[in-house]
Amino acid sequence: MRRHCRRLPITGHIGTQQPLVLVPELRLATTLQNPHLNLRRTQAWQWHHHLSRYKLTIRQQPIAARACGFGERDRRVIDPPPILQLSLTDFDPESAADVEELRWPLNVAHCALYSVPHQSSAVSTGIDVTSIPDPNNPSKFSRRLMGTLVATPFVGIDPEAPACETENSRLGCFFIFHDLSCRQNGLYKLRFTLMHLNVELALTGGQGSIVSSVESDVFEVFSAKDFPGMKASTALTRDLKRQGANVQVKKGNEGKASQKGQKRSGTDSGGSPSDRSDEDSVRAKPGRKRKKK
Repeated sequence: MRRHCRRLPITGHIGTQQPLVLVPELRLATTLQNPHLNLRRTQAWQWHHHLSRYKLTIRQQPIAARACGFGERDRRVIDPPPILQLSLTDFDPESAADVEELRWPLNVAHCALYSVPHQSSAVSTGIDVTSIPDPNNPSKFSRRLMGTLVATPFVGIDPEAPACETENSRLGCFFIFHDLSCRQNGLYKLRFTLMHLNVELALTGGQGSIVSSVESDVFEVFSAKDFPGMKASTALTRDLKRQGANVQVKKGNEGKASQKGQKRSGTDSGGSPSDRSDEDSVRAKPGRKRKKK
């Protein structure tokens, strides 16, 4: 049944009917009479102020990568793995609420790949090329950025934080992207977006709040013949791995080259081929003689 809004006459204008307009005092009285509306507004303001303390920084920048193929076995990760850190402004290590915020497990960081048109315009970012249309079939998309594009927080001790006797003063929340690969060579940037989820959104599948975003420096993806090689893992990567983070520690090409050099020197120090053949003949077991019947 349709309800009609009745216009009330305003006092002082007899015989005329004009719509009732709420003055500011009446609006304030209406808000005070509805405590639930006032409570929701207060909670929304507190939530916005709460999320404004979040700050996302890049502790380890990507430098280079080798273009990988379309197979899952041919994966060349971006070197070194990007590492983000979440911090709170005016963080109080003695506050249980601040420590709980850094340890919140439903903070999620997402990674996207952006192209850089020219090296001279390194400041400007191109378009999002995380997934591009298939040239043979425009209705399908193929991923250019492979791997795990979402990272969950790892809370541990910040190895580069100044020493302090206060508990939780060196507490750090890190997001490690250890499994990122790019399929095509060129100049790129990585854009990281931090989202804050609560328990209700996790259960109902709702949308979270985007808290902060940050872009990495420009890095280059090389072809197989131009790739300079992997570098050894940084001290930050090694320390986080020692604390239990899910990241691989690599020796780099220099460590592999030294091992190969040691193997070659070991074979060369064994003497000439004639000497080695003599040693082998001495070490060889003598054959058994046949018994005469």
